[in-house]
Amino acid sequence: TKGNFQGVYAEKTYKRYYPQPQPNAQIIGLTNSEGQGIEGLEMQLNKQLSGVDGEQKIIRDKRGNRLKVSEVIREGEPGENITLSIDSRLQYIMYRELTAAGVANNARSATAIAVDVKTGEILAMTSWPSY
Repeated sequence: TKGNFQGVYAEKTYKRYYPQPQPNAQIIGLTNSEGQGIEGLEMQLNKQLSGVDGEQKIIRDKRGNRLKVSEVIREGEPGENITLSIDSRLQYIMYRELTAAGVANNARSATAIAVDVKTGEILAMTSWPSY
């Protein structure tokens, strides 16, 4: 209950999309159950990625099924999109080959980085094992 109203409660939901989760896990990092970045770019760019929560009143039946949104109290604002210099194809190939080399050589771990020497941009960067 919230206040003196039986059946009234707050529910927070969020969803972030992680393209190619295995090869990119070390770079992107992860969030905690509250949606706050705790590792990697998720932590470094948490404020930009998070946006502002919205708030709405939702009518549910006695089983908790959502019937309708009765009122939007505050519109949410999406977080920013970020663009990386990572080449997703190169990242995938690097992760695949690094994994194969690590397994073949009984390594405990391995890391690889590809940098554009003209611009200094990181084109691929991965570690094995991943999360």
